[in-house]
Amino acid sequence: MQTLLHKNWFQQIVIAVLATLLFLPGLGRMPLFDWDEINFAECAREMLVSGNYTEVQLYFQPFWEKPPLFIWMQALCMQVFGVTELAARLPNVLCGVCTLLFIFNLGKHHFSLQTAVLWVLFYVGSLLPHLYFKSGIIDPWFNFFIFLSLYGFILFSTNTGFRKQWKWALLAGVSLGLAVLTKGPVAVLIVSWVVLTFIVVKRQFRLLATPAFVVFMVSALLASSSWFLYEIANGKWLVVKEFMAYQIRLFSTEDADHGGPFTFHFMVVLAGCFPASVFFLSSYLNKTQLNPFQLHFRVVYVILFWVVLILFSIVKTKIVHYSSLCYLPLTAIAAIGISTQKDSFKMDGWNRGVYWVLGSLLSIVFLAAGVFPLFAGVLKDKAFLSDEFTRANFEAVLPYWGVEWVIGLLFLVACWLLFKGMRQQQFTTIRNGLIAFTISVLLCMNVFIPRGELISQRAAIDFYRQCAQHDCYVETIRFKSYAPLFYANRLPEHFQHPDFKAFLAREQNAFIAQGQSPIKYISLIYTRWLLEQDLDKPAYFVCKIQNEKELFTNLQLRKLYSKNGFSFFVKWPKIKSQN
Repeated sequence: MQTLLHKNWFQQIVIAVLATLLFLPGLGRMPLFDWDEINFAECAREMLVSGNYTEVQLYFQPFWEKPPLFIWMQALCMQVFGVTELAARLPNVLCGVCTLLFIFNLGKHHFSLQTAVLWVLFYVGSLLPHLYFKSGIIDPWFNFFIFLSLYGFILFSTNTGFRKQWKWALLAGVSLGLAVLTKGPVAVLIVSWVVLTFIVVKRQFRLLATPAFVVFMVSALLASSSWFLYEIANGKWLVVKEFMAYQIRLFSTEDADHGGPFTFHFMVVLAGCFPASVFFLSSYLNKTQLNPFQLHFRVVYVILFWVVLILFSIVKTKIVHYSSLCYLPLTAIAAIGISTQKDSFKMDGWNRGVYWVLGSLLSIVFLAAGVFPLFAGVLKDKAFLSDEFTRANFEAVLPYWGVEWVIGLLFLVACWLLFKGMRQQQFTTIRNGLIAFTISVLLCMNVFIPRGELISQRAAIDFYRQCAQHDCYVETIRFKSYAPLFYANRLPEHFQHPDFKAFLAREQNAFIAQGQSPIKYISLIYTRWLLEQDLDKPAYFVCKIQNEKELFTNLQLRKLYSKNGFSFFVKWPKIKSQN
């Protein structure tokens, strides 16, 4: 027993160290990405600047699109490590450690050590699941709390007697409440849909009348409403009202440029979760060797997968990470299918075809990305790139070492190793194949993603950083960005000029009448004020290169330069007469 305990602790340490080594290195080397990463980091920065920790702010105005839990995590990290990219992304590294430890122990306890190892390797060896733990977005913690809540539901719905049920019901309810405080009431919608679908499918209607289910609902209500009730008690009913209105609007309207077809998330999950997605397809119907609890577990998470995929396919706004909650059940079903079927697990012909088509295409993409710096300058002159901004992006100078193509080759080798292991039914070869996938994905994250950032936004980020060193105004024109706020270190006084307040009061009613988000109309009105009014300090403007002609009509603006698709302008303050 003592040896087993020591072995168990050793396994926990290995998983924790593995997660830290995968997700932590290089975390602060690359600027945050517009919009979402910078959006949340800026909210955390404004908490520190304003000292207002109870209310999420943007432009130092109430920002009711997101609740505060994840922003609090970032603000705490910034308090310790400074306002940096490292601090903004560190909460998700911690989430990565927690998630890998959780799924390893869950897989080992309820299935086998082989299931646990495969589940962890499928998760870190797939593209998007790995990426999000190195990001500064909300979804990893939201997904973790939802998964934990449904795990609590599984345990209290399979145990008998209130003594055994109540603690799991409490875990399920509190975790659901934390998910609401992380991202909003969509957590309640997802969990309710999963739970009610399970009850109908399994005909367990009696569960609704049990004391444990009451504990689940009450604890979820108390945990999720805690911040909202605090805001209402402090006279912030408008914030809560607008927060709920935004959640409804998000489901019914298409946000900005984030539309897409109904099949958008199906394609994202299939390609972004390779190779786990293909083995999910192979394992989907393989459940004959599971015991009753394992079947119960599997049904709940299969329902979760389909609820998330269908729900966010219906939602008008299509953003890649909306379907990221699919990653946990998808990798779980893939790992369970392989480990429980053992010698009898086989990939059908169409599964093998999908596997090699996706694997080959992704290998080609990574091989092309490896030599991309050699051809970036040529692409900017090609007619098939109709967008002027994109062509100008390729003018960015990219580092090139000459060996980056090896990443694509390693990815192809990983495809072959995993396929060979499946055909020979050798767990060691399967494990080695997934380790090779993990290494190739890790290299992609640290080589290709930073180069994508250099191409898409670095010229603008560097300009904002220069603005932070001067007493000035700075804003974008004709494109949405939170980067000027974060990287130019905007302070409350930049938005509290008496003339701007009066201008805002006159102009905002028209935007409110159109149903515009306050953050959007404040940004638009602020830009208009900077362009139209006499200013007391320089104002700098950034636009995409295809829109710069519009700015030449304003005789007060002087172009500074253009770089990598962005054009930079300045409006100097008028010199007042001494008489």
